[in-house]
Amino acid sequence: MGNAVSSSDSAEGNVNDDEIGEEDARVLPIAAAAAVSAIQRRTSSSKLPLHSVVVPRRLSQRPGCTITLKNIGCKITCKSTKKKMGEKKRREFPFDEPDEEIGPGAVSSEQEEEEQEQEQEQQQQQNQNKKYFEKTILANVTGVISPGLWAIMGPSGAGKSTLLDIITRRKTEGIISGSILLDGKPSTTLAIKKYASYVAQQDIFYGGSTVFETLLFAAMIKIPGVEKLEKQSVYEQVEQVIQAMDLEKCRNTYLGNALVRGVSGGEKKRVSIASALLSQPRCMFLDEPTSGLDSQMAREVMMCLADLQRREGRTIVTTIHQPSTDIYNVFDGLILLNRECVYFGAAGQNPVRFFETLSGIPQRVSGCSVSEYLLEVLSFNDSVDFEKFYEQSDLAAKNHEDSDETTTYEINVNNGTDEEDKQYERTLFGELLCLIRYKFFVHLFHSLFWFSRVIIYALLAATLSVFFYGQDRTMSGIINTNGILFIMIILPMFMAQGFIDNLKTEREVYTKEFHDSYYRSLSYVTAKIFVEIPACAINAILYTSIIFYSIGLQGSFWFVVLANFVNMIVCMLIGYSIGALVPGEIGPGVVLPVFSTLNMLVSGFFVRFETIPVIWKWFYDFSWIQWGWSAVMVNEFGGSVSFREHCTPEGLDDMFVQLNIPPNQERAFRFWLRSQSTDGTECEPITGFSILRTFALDGRKRYQNVAYASAWIPVGFLFFYLGVTFVRHEKR
Repeated sequence: MGNAVSSSDSAEGNVNDDEIGEEDARVLPIAAAAAVSAIQRRTSSSKLPLHSVVVPRRLSQRPGCTITLKNIGCKITCKSTKKKMGEKKRREFPFDEPDEEIGPGAVSSEQEEEEQEQEQEQQQQQNQNKKYFEKTILANVTGVISPGLWAIMGPSGAGKSTLLDIITRRKTEGIISGSILLDGKPSTTLAIKKYASYVAQQDIFYGGSTVFETLLFAAMIKIPGVEKLEKQSVYEQVEQVIQAMDLEKCRNTYLGNALVRGVSGGEKKRVSIASALLSQPRCMFLDEPTSGLDSQMAREVMMCLADLQRREGRTIVTTIHQPSTDIYNVFDGLILLNRECVYFGAAGQNPVRFFETLSGIPQRVSGCSVSEYLLEVLSFNDSVDFEKFYEQSDLAAKNHEDSDETTTYEINVNNGTDEEDKQYERTLFGELLCLIRYKFFVHLFHSLFWFSRVIIYALLAATLSVFFYGQDRTMSGIINTNGILFIMIILPMFMAQGFIDNLKTEREVYTKEFHDSYYRSLSYVTAKIFVEIPACAINAILYTSIIFYSIGLQGSFWFVVLANFVNMIVCMLIGYSIGALVPGEIGPGVVLPVFSTLNMLVSGFFVRFETIPVIWKWFYDFSWIQWGWSAVMVNEFGGSVSFREHCTPEGLDDMFVQLNIPPNQERAFRFWLRSQSTDGTECEPITGFSILRTFALDGRKRYQNVAYASAWIPVGFLFFYLGVTFVRHEKR
């Protein structure tokens, strides 16, 4: 291929890109062998230690693939912001002497510069006059990426991550143009997910898992043909990856998060790469793999990648801003961007010689690294049209020719062309078992899980018991009992905020794993709920026991447990649904209390059903709080129960206070009660039926109420699934 890597090209930098043979485009094994030879010489000449261990056999039997880019571009829609147009000042190139002129070979005269500035100002003014306008963030990227270690470089905002997102089909915004071929065939989402792995700039993991647990889960769910492999074989592959990425020392260390101290940044980056390797990808894409690492850690990560490419001949593409000399020397190919492609070819000294032929660009001085020189050239020469220079070069013509050849010649380096193309390695049931066993089951061994699910409920129940302990059946006691039953039902709704927060912390993790085809969204949702069920069951028993016996509730204890269990499941699903459906960090926390308040207002406790506004009465039948509270109320006051405690002198006094009867009318009221009584006493017993009738709950059946409340379970499950499947919380 026109930019396939030769040994002398990348190691010594003595071969011009235009001299690379065209036959390389048809003989990929030769190109791969050349890349291996180049890296071997580089590593031996640079005398850098390779920390990765060479394992007895290859991690993957699938060679690297060839990626063809044809006129890749991207435009985004921007909102205009009116600003005062300022005078554009030309930046000085750091290698220029302040008193020297560029000379007669300057790219443009002062008049041409002024015309260009005027055109730019006119274009910006036109954009400002529009409310929205299109902005080009990437254009004219054409070339062939052959097996090897490639770098995408450029200044900040040059389009490096954009190009990587387009290749990996992760770009969610903008208008994308051009075409991408994978081994001569049109690239599809299925092909990318099956044959490629992506390592994000941020290392996203569940911090409560160890390095080994994380890699074992990735292996159990992502290794090709894993369902046909014995478990011992999977464990062996995990051990190989741990050795290859030099992770033996931290294998049993937590990955860490804000609450748990974990591995270092370099180790976490190597865990990300190790997770990607377990799917045995033919090509790997890494976004800023050295970002946030010190020089030593960055070098270790890149040496691991170089050794990996040397042993297995994969296609590895990374974005990197300004690599050190040691890191730059491990790259075979280079794509240099400045919103447009300004260089696409072999690495080494080739790009330096390419730009030094441009008039007005000074020679690279001794002591200046290649990467520093290239970025300084692009960043400090606004007047130089690098894009035009590249497009008119022989190198660009060669890249266009190579990309055109792949449309007529189908490259066959995929030993698995006859294998079934499928997005997921496991069945739906297999994914469910893996998620429960190797991902969510570990939650059960963390104290924070049980504290947020069970202990906090027990503490709240104990607090309620202090306020409502030992209620009698006087008028005040009955009113208090109604209140505690309602509080018992609504409390899990407010605690659902914890499920929203839990989902937000996992949002980046499951988004990354969805992109990498770890599992289906249905498997994730089902496993997530399945793990919560035992906690809800234990919680319902403990929560009910404290409230039921301390307050002295009547009716069936186990029915109240059932009602609380159903209510907790519903609240958990609603919390997860809101967290999945509502984007943003603040939005879910705002929607939950609003939704909960509406359910409480139409439940019939604060506002009687007859007085609920007509436009909201329809919501009464849909309120799970109303059905849950109705169930425990019927359990408490249903049947033929009656209470006479209020007929005692103390009970009558309490009733007069609750009814707010003035002392001067008390005697007349007692006489009226006696006249209404059938046995000549001052009062009739209060029946449970009369209490239920007060809240329009007469005629209700308790199990029927629980059944209506449980109807929210499939509804919550559906909305949780739809939110996880279709709502994207990332913009790229």
